[in-house]
Amino acid sequence: MLAPLKPPRRLLFGPGPTMVELRVYRAMTQPVTISGTGSAGIEAAVANFVEPGSKFVVLANGYFCDRITEMARRQGASIARLEKPWGEAFDKGEAAEFIRREKPGVVAFVQAETSTGVFQTVKTICEEAHSAGALAVADCVTSLAPVSISSRALDWLKGRKTAPADWYPEHTTGAGRRRGSARAQAAAGFLRHRDLRRLRPAGRESVSRGDHGARMVSR
Repeated sequence: MLAPLKPPRRLLFGPGPTMVELRVYRAMTQPVTISGTGSAGIEAAVANFVEPGSKFVVLANGYFCDRITEMARRQGASIARLEKPWGEAFDKGEAAEFIRREKPGVVAFVQAETSTGVFQTVKTICEEAHSAGALAVADCVTSLAPVSISSRALDWLKGRKTAPADWYPEHTTGAGRRRGSARAQAAAGFLRHRDLRRLRPAGRESVSRGDHGARMVSR
């Protein structure tokens, strides 16, 4: 008879996989149904904020940037990519210049690129996108996790001219869909509550350092 598998406990510092505290695992066992993965959240952002023929800029420096590109292509977007070798981040100047030149409707990028571990600064990219009148879509799956949509992005969504091509991730479907999406938010709420309790002794300043990238979709 095989003995139970007991892997050693190690700290893994990378984009994934990584170790999770036992208290977080316990929070994840709460009886809540989760509607979709992080990738489902990103695809929902692309499906909702891309219309056929709209200009979609991707700051591409890794595998998950390529996936966002493919999602936008399937929605019929006109795609413009600024590419860097995998493992390199975009500096403020090159991202800003590209956004100003292309004048897109959406600027998409990955904050923490899982394929390489590169962290991309959010603030300048979002500011340039907003200055150009564009929405900013940030993949924060391995950095911030919670999905957030700004009020101005929601206003844009209400005024879009065509319905999203995919039914399931459409944010504007009626009240029943909004109730369904709350299931995933409830699960994330358990995890955020547990994490904040753990981080509170470290002080408010240290907890709030990641605030610049708190919105996945902003305008």
